Amino acid sequence: MIQIGPKSKSVFTQKVNKTVNLLKYAMYFAFFLPFVIYGAYHFKLLPSKSVCFENSTTPSKSVALISSYDNNGELLGTGSGCLMSSNLLITNKHVIDGHDFLTVEFNAHPELSGIEIRAHELYSPKSDSESMDYAVIRLVENSIPVHVQLSPLKWGNSDNVKNGDLVRAYGYPGLGATIDAVDFSITAGIVSNRALSIDTAFMKLNCNIFPGNSGGPTLNEDDEVVAINTLVTLGEFSGQALSIKINHILEDPIIQSINWSGEQPLELEK
Repeated sequence: MIQIGPKSKSVFTQKVNKTVNLLKYAMYFAFFLPFVIYGAYHFKLLPSKSVCFENSTTPSKSVALISSYDNNGELLGTGSGCLMSSNLLITNKHVIDGHDFLTVEFNAHPELSGIEIRAHELYSPKSDSESMDYAVIRLVENSIPVHVQLSPLKWGNSDNVKNGDLVRAYGYPGLGATIDAVDFSITAGIVSNRALSIDTAFMKLNCNIFPGNSGGPTLNEDDEVVAINTLVTLGEFSGQALSIKINHILEDPIIQSINWSGEQPLELEK
């Protein structure tokens, strides 16, 4: 029989103490690690692309708050829009329906915040189909100060979007028909269904979209516009976050005829 003397007990006790100390340090490490990571990202000590999208604040400057008014100056409603050229924006048709005049604000742009820019409708489809719920508006000439740099958003390819892809929805959420819809927001999520069987013009997102978000961009990881945020009622998808694919919009012959790289020379028939 092996006798455990004082020396053996001492060695055994030391090993136990070392194990206990290691477990204690591991618990401390596990407890404080999330705070360390949060602080590192918060103070930009670590790259953030694995957690959120790089340069996510840059596209914000090109997302507009669109307000629709009647001839008496009464607000009819608000929505969002995407600047896709130096003076042209894409939005939802229902955002500007019934308007007498429109104003645009780039409130996420530090040099344009709170400044109302006049705009007018250039084109919207005559169809009332939900898949045709898009429109193009044009900023009034010379309405943006010369010294202000305002870059258009990048065109994406919605045909390349896959289920599970990371996306962001930009816009000015609110009630849509009240003056409360003025706060800019970005919500992140994934594409949960890239082509709805009920209408393939739409993709379904799992990020929050509210009425004021309508007309704002759905961006992929490369900050490209792959769809336009649209709240619609489509059977079993009623009340869910849907976006009209940008490729579907670009299939419209009139959209194709617009000179997106410069000033549109002609007024298009509405």
